[in-house]
Amino acid sequence: MKNGEEVLPQIGDIVIFDGYLFNPYGHVTIILAVSTGEVGLI
Repeated sequence: MKNGEEVLPQIGDIVIFDGYLFNPYGHVTIILAVSTGEVGLI
């Protein structure tokens, strides 16, 4: 799923961030909480 999709993230979903110039490996996190306009990540 990409930013702007119609499906909201759910607790327990895994989020994968692409790498960039200063961190070519990216990052993986898990969603712990969801509220209007924000998510809590581990």
